[in-house]
Amino acid sequence: MTMFDITFPCEAVEPSGIPACSEGKMTATRKFAVNAVYAEELGLRLLGKWFDGATFTTPVLPATYPSLKFKMVAKSFTIDYLSKCRFQANPDLITDLVSTDQMETYYTDIEVDTEDTLAVVTVSYAEPDWDCDDNDSILPETAISTQINPAYEMFTLPNQNLEWENPPGKDKMLKADSYAYKIIPKSDIIISWHNIPVSYLCSIETSLAAYRGKINDAVWGDPIFCGLGAGSDTTCEPYPAETVMFIDFEEDRSKRTNGFIQMDTTTLKLHLKCRLIREGANTYGWNHLFCDKSGVGGVGSVWEKVKKNLAGVKTDLFEAVPFGLLLNPTL
Repeated sequence: MTMFDITFPCEAVEPSGIPACSEGKMTATRKFAVNAVYAEELGLRLLGKWFDGATFTTPVLPATYPSLKFKMVAKSFTIDYLSKCRFQANPDLITDLVSTDQMETYYTDIEVDTEDTLAVVTVSYAEPDWDCDDNDSILPETAISTQINPAYEMFTLPNQNLEWENPPGKDKMLKADSYAYKIIPKSDIIISWHNIPVSYLCSIETSLAAYRGKINDAVWGDPIFCGLGAGSDTTCEPYPAETVMFIDFEEDRSKRTNGFIQMDTTTLKLHLKCRLIREGANTYGWNHLFCDKSGVGGVGSVWEKVKKNLAGVKTDLFEAVPFGLLLNPTL
């Protein structure tokens, strides 16, 4: 049995489920008639947050709108009870305004089995906050969206092999105090990781912390392109090795749900920075700097990998690690 399977009668209320579009954004509303005792369960199942203490212990992604034309998911629900039989409306019962027991007593279906105790559950659908949720590299029942912002770096070039094309005198070489710069394109990558169970936060944050300041050791990027990278019929190109650095992460509190106790979810924002240098057919990343080799057989200046020498042990400037578990530490 899945989150969206039910064992109680449920009837669609007509007319409902008709999509609407406003300013390019799709929305829809569906209404269901159900026995009042099952109204909350129906709404919470569609939101992926039904908790019965046994069958489901973590949230799932909300139900999709049943259409092949539009991409929407359940976002909210309301319940309209059609009978007072749902409530024991005796004002003498209320003596403590924050008493759970008194609220449960008031909010009780007296005649569960009668057809009179009905409710209408209205479910609102809207476009999801994420781009994709079905990639194997992403933790199941979570989803991601990606924002890429342009940036750049002003890189100072060594001027020992730089010369003027048409100098005013005989000296073609640039003087030592002449500074030349090269623009290195960069990009800030922000991955929003949606629908993470709050109960998973500790283990996920521990996993992410191990990536701080480290770079990808192999081609990476297929997850953030929703699987449309190498091998697909698109032009998305994953990032070459050593070109993406994981900076840090933060929680987007505006996306956190705090009203479902055991089924709360939240969104984490992962910040990465890409440094991709292209010279002809070659690509270079974080571990390369511009090296002046003008005195070595006329080689000129090239991008060269930098090593740290600690007591004779040479290591890369930035540690390269696999990024395959970045968005799914359970793999």
